Amino acid sequence: MNKKWLQITYFSVMGILIIGMSIYLISNLLPESESEVSFITEENTQKAPEFELENIDGNKVALEETDGKVRLAYFYFSTCVDVCPPTTYILSQVQDRLKEEGKFGNDTAIFSITFDPERDTRERLIEFSNGYNPDLSGWYFLRGEEQYSRDLAKQYGVSVMELEGGDFGHTNFFTLIDKDGNIKKYLFIDDELTVEENVENVVKHVEALL
Repeated sequence: MNKKWLQITYFSVMGILIIGMSIYLISNLLPESESEVSFITEENTQKAPEFELENIDGNKVALEETDGKVRLAYFYFSTCVDVCPPTTYILSQVQDRLKEEGKFGNDTAIFSITFDPERDTRERLIEFSNGYNPDLSGWYFLRGEEQYSRDLAKQYGVSVMELEGGDFGHTNFFTLIDKDGNIKKYLFIDDELTVEENVENVVKHVEALL
């Protein structure tokens, strides 16, 4: 068989494999439709997917029960060693700012929703949440069945990929939900800003809906 032909065939196959892997990664790490991709820069008005999940006190919490409040939803897992802890810290500072202004609890709420409930038991989430001084009257640390949680994350535009060693890759942002249960904006943390500047940005968007 012609050696040159073999070389051409080899590189053709490798090219197809690389293209296939690229398509797979893009399809798993990015939202699945143009309307979801638009959240990066544009304001949205689609209805937030409803849910009912277990809080760390053992009670069920449904999104609709908090209608009338402006809400932030964040999907994460507590054993994360990358973006989840600093992002949760930003949420704690947002909580403190809203409390100082008398706007937390009655007017606003935060949902931290784990997509790793097997490890994020109620006991584990109690331990994790205690590190951020949460006001549990308005900050809910929620868990549900694994498939339900993963499906819910996907409905909110969050891509979750299981990695080796029990870790996860996932998109990292806050979902801003208005008083009527509409998703108004997706808020990303800007690595080029300080914690205080990121907190100010989030608080500004929350207060704009009050």
